[in-house]
Amino acid sequence: MEDFTPNTHPVLANLNQKVADLESKVAKGLELDAERIQTIVRLRNEKTQYQDRIKSVFVEALEDYDEETIKHLATQLDVELTKTKQVEVNVTFTIDLEYEIGEEPDLEWDLEFDVRHDSIVDYTTDVIYSKES
Repeated sequence: MEDFTPNTHPVLANLNQKVADLESKVAKGLELDAERIQTIVRLRNEKTQYQDRIKSVFVEALEDYDEETIKHLATQLDVELTKTKQVEVNVTFTIDLEYEIGEEPDLEWDLEFDVRHDSIVDYTTDVIYSKES
């Protein structure tokens, strides 16, 4: 009977080779997945850039061509016709300051607030001042 060390036994050697082959295939598969993800991201970016170009052409064409035709073409190509306008708006807020008893807040501070939202719709607030940029 032959003496085999645990690492050289023919059954284990065969299994170790299969494990190595599977690890190699998994590594290649992960590389392909990474490449596919990069390709998908690149194609999405190209599509967005193309849609933006089409949108800008349509928006510019609204000045010289029939609005209904341009809107119809945009609808058929699934392009939203919108314009962006930056507007500066000054609004007064009422805030509650919570502070510890015995300490008085220093209201001489320049309190700054940054309010951001994708679509703020509040019809209860009166705009004090607005200016188109």
